[in-house]
Amino acid sequence: MVTERPARFWVVVLVLGGLGTSSCDRGEDRPATRPAAGTAPGTGPATAPAGDTLEELVEQLRFGTDALRDEAAVALIARGEEAVGPVTRALADVDPEVRATAAFVLGEIGSPRAIGPLRALLVDGEEPVRLAAAEALSAIAPEAPPSVPEDAGGTLRLTPPAGEEAPGPGEPPDAAPDVDDVARLAERRDVARLEAVVRNSECSDAARLAAVAALAKVADEAALRALGRAVTETDPPVQVAAARALAGGGGPAADRLVAVAADLAADAGRTPRVLAEVTAALVSMGRPAVKPLSGLLAADARRSGKVRRYAAWTLGRIGGTEAAEALAVVLGDDDGLLRVVVVDALVRVGAPAVDSLIEAAKDAGARTRAHALEALGRIGGERAPGVLIGALSDRDRSVRYAGVRGLERVGGRRAIKALEGALTDEDELVRTAAADALKKLR
Repeated sequence: MVTERPARFWVVVLVLGGLGTSSCDRGEDRPATRPAAGTAPGTGPATAPAGDTLEELVEQLRFGTDALRDEAAVALIARGEEAVGPVTRALADVDPEVRATAAFVLGEIGSPRAIGPLRALLVDGEEPVRLAAAEALSAIAPEAPPSVPEDAGGTLRLTPPAGEEAPGPGEPPDAAPDVDDVARLAERRDVARLEAVVRNSECSDAARLAAVAALAKVADEAALRALGRAVTETDPPVQVAAARALAGGGGPAADRLVAVAADLAADAGRTPRVLAEVTAALVSMGRPAVKPLSGLLAADARRSGKVRRYAAWTLGRIGGTEAAEALAVVLGDDDGLLRVVVVDALVRVGAPAVDSLIEAAKDAGARTRAHALEALGRIGGERAPGVLIGALSDRDRSVRYAGVRGLERVGGRRAIKALEGALTDEDELVRTAAADALKKLR
């Protein structure tokens, strides 16, 4: 029987509506309406089939539409204790909505087995996820309600239990340390042993995630190296947590996280989910990641084209003038696929890239000038027409062609007049492009 806390259920669902990737973003149809607040979960017309396995319900919780996700949550709560293990694994999902919903389900089940994993979730990077974990812990152990750490953006308050002393240097923790053992190691800033916990698959998920948080709090060079190794050498839940921890480290962690991203991008088919999480971490890090990513763009015989294209793609997601400057430098690169990615990235950056593109349009290399004009035409803006019109008198036909295509995109009276002049260009390709553009603009 489903436990009756209907108001809490729908409050959590409504709070989660602003988190993560929406079902619209996933190309799915949202349900037209939700049950009204105060309606008991599971009393609506559609409930998850009783025959679904726990694994199928967890998959529905992770990948279903909002309505299916709600149904899966109700069904998992009804399964009770047997659902705790599979739902606990969903606490490490990359989607914060899934993590928070899983925390709610565990709170409704009320099993003490969930306390450790839920405690680890108190340091999640998303506030609603932290609140869902705290609410779940309060439901399981109301006599000792938890508090969300004030510094929960990537660190965890790890202190030994009252009255207990931390073990000395010659006293290793048990073979499978728990969260309290990790707390003692964190107090001593014992990076080597914290990393050992992170890499020990016999430890609980809660202990390993707490060790990741402790390494992020230490944040010295040794700790950052340990987190970098955790991203590439452990299992997915710990890899994801380590990537997020590095993202919260700012500048000092940027070099390490970019190095990890380069290793993953070189063999993206091996760990696509982890690479996606690392990329999201770099984008959230923002400006500190620009310089090390720019270093990956430089031509190097030891660096694969995949890594350079990955760096360009990620810089486009970060955006800003510094990223645009780095991207514009490689507009004329010998790697044709890289040039395509760079142009797309600059277009994504948009207006902050215009100055860099105008400068690149004056470059000595015709290939650089042509690609700069292509990106400028796609971005548009009041400064674009003048630069594109000027390109129609360039000595290189590929540059003049790029100018014609750009004017076709930006349109306007000035563009039409300039394109009429291009009808007499010495190159047939340019003349044909100008005629086609005029047909569309007139």
